[in-house]
Amino acid sequence: MNKTMKKVGFLVSLYMGLAVSFILALVGIVSSGHFTVGSFLSSYIISAVIAVIIGLIIPMKRINDAIASKIGKGQDSFIVKAVQTLVSDIIYTPFLTAVMINIALAGARAQVSADAQIPSFWQIFPHSLILEMIVGFVVIYLLSPLFTRIAMKQCGINKDV
Repeated sequence: MNKTMKKVGFLVSLYMGLAVSFILALVGIVSSGHFTVGSFLSSYIISAVIAVIIGLIIPMKRINDAIASKIGKGQDSFIVKAVQTLVSDIIYTPFLTAVMINIALAGARAQVSADAQIPSFWQIFPHSLILEMIVGFVVIYLLSPLFTRIAMKQCGINKDV
């Protein structure tokens, strides 16, 4: 069973990394006002790889279980899910946002002359982080239970989550 649960955890990390990166990359590029398919794809691919790696390194199941234990409520309670989502959002979103901003800035610098006015990282980061944290929270809150159910079903576990 432990091997099966590790597979479930891997699948959930994979699905969440791909989905959250997709949404955050899309929101980030669209909110910048400079959407191109190339910039979106490069931002998405790089952030998805990073998110999957973070998911493999950070034991979210263990963290989520500890949160539920500390709060003293079941995994299904709204407050537990909200805190779990917030913690996950704090772990992933700032780093992914920083990476996506740096990718966007590098692309912008490559396309303009040396004397062009490009905002600095710190001029962009606070606003982007607030937006991405809000979007990330909603996406994680909504998709985490869904992807957990899908992964469990794929691994032959027919338990409601």
